[in-house]
Amino acid sequence: MFCIEITGIPPGGPARDEIKEKWIGLVLPLYASRFRMPEPRFLPEAGCRVYPVPILTALEILNLQHPEAARWWFENFEHVYSGANFLFSEEIVKVVDELPSLRTEQADDQAINMGQFLQVAEDKEDCQGAVFLIRAHLGHKDWEELQSLPFSKAAAIFLADLAQTEVGRYLDGCSMEESFSDMRKAAKKFFEELYDFTWLHGIQIEEGLIKRPVSWVDAMVDDGYLEEKDGGLVPTKKVSEEARNLEKARNAQNN
Repeated sequence: MFCIEITGIPPGGPARDEIKEKWIGLVLPLYASRFRMPEPRFLPEAGCRVYPVPILTALEILNLQHPEAARWWFENFEHVYSGANFLFSEEIVKVVDELPSLRTEQADDQAINMGQFLQVAEDKEDCQGAVFLIRAHLGHKDWEELQSLPFSKAAAIFLADLAQTEVGRYLDGCSMEESFSDMRKAAKKFFEELYDFTWLHGIQIEEGLIKRPVSWVDAMVDDGYLEEKDGGLVPTKKVSEEARNLEKARNAQNN
């Protein structure tokens, strides 16, 4: 998959250079399409082109390699859990075709690895669709390497990012209601299995960091406009209540 390798100290930002220099050498995920070389986007306020990487994902990878530097960010940077991105200038990165820096030099050969979770997920028929999309995105080489990586908090967040991106990309182009519903359910089950696996193996993580929305439907459910019933989705009372309130407001304006 396409990633960026940090080759220089990122300019600007709140951290001191001795903190920022710890980014050098790390490989961070881009989640771009595997069929097209990712292009940086122009950031007018900075006057340069940048590559976005989710802040939390980047910091968890940094924490694997340089925990002291990561601790500074967790303690001093207010946007860690905002869902926003770090923006790395193209001048201090290079695009590479490899997996992120999820392996450490101190990795225990006997530790739980990603392959053990992926096997659990593949064995669950109701989440195989999500696994298939991840596998298709990575390709054979990266899929095989992914399975050998240690299972960690950083790895779990990376996998949740990847599933959310690939399932979301699929759903955006899906025009068949049954296929849309089946893949959305597969993603939901995948996230549940991933969350349970992290806790089963002693990794404490907030539920919302793993269980992700993958479509506009999830936003409607979260906001209380849709609810799941009898295997499908139906409008809630909130929809009719807001429709009545809107009609009352219109009538009041007309009078």
